[in-house]
Amino acid sequence: MLPAEDIPRLLPLLAGAQARLTAAQTVLAERLAAFLPSQSEAEAFSETTDRWLTTDETADLLKVDRKWLYRRAKGLPFCRRLSRKKLLFSEAGLHRWMANRKP
Repeated sequence: MLPAEDIPRLLPLLAGAQARLTAAQTVLAERLAAFLPSQSEAEAFSETTDRWLTTDETADLLKVDRKWLYRRAKGLPFCRRLSRKKLLFSEAGLHRWMANRKP
């Protein structure tokens, strides 16, 4: 417990510390704002973001068996192997790959 007679001495110290913290918070907020995209940049980014598909979703889109995907994972440029049993597929990469394939 803080003795009551120490409070008047500590109040100016606390006010000074609070002022320094507020100044630091302002500087950090300005630095963060410099790295955040503007509204138009954020909208453009959201239009170009990719979605990662599971093996089942990708197999459904390609009309193939899941085993087909596992056998050919190394040769599929839109595939990322997370572990021996876990694959993820870039939806944008899959659509580009499908568009560039010969019929």
